[in-house]
Amino acid sequence: MIILWLECQVLTGSGSFDGINTSYSFTKEEFSSNGASFDDFSGNYASLLDDAQISFDSDGVINGLDTEGCLYGGQVSIPDSNTNIYSLSITVDNCDVFNGTFGGLATLVPLYVRLNRCPLMAWRATY
Repeated sequence: MIILWLECQVLTGSGSFDGINTSYSFTKEEFSSNGASFDDFSGNYASLLDDAQISFDSDGVINGLDTEGCLYGGQVSIPDSNTNIYSLSITVDNCDVFNGTFGGLATLVPLYVRLNRCPLMAWRATY
């Protein structure tokens, strides 16, 4: 992917994936300058259907499982505690074709924003 320019808090660019050319434009959100802390999300979570559970401890360690027997483990890291960006690496085991290690970036989005938009998460599979 090629980033063309960053101007007036708008990130624009273009890239190619599997021979398909695309372009993008992202506008900086006010919550991107919020700090990052493991305390902001540590705890136990369950999916809406209660068929998966995942936990994040106070050091960013990820553990989880689901009713299909898939096991999840990994680590969240904070590249810069002054910026609302988290780096994740999750390994999936005992999950047939979904086994592998997945990594990406995430941001915590305040509830009032979540009601109107989806949070941005980018993932890259590394097998």
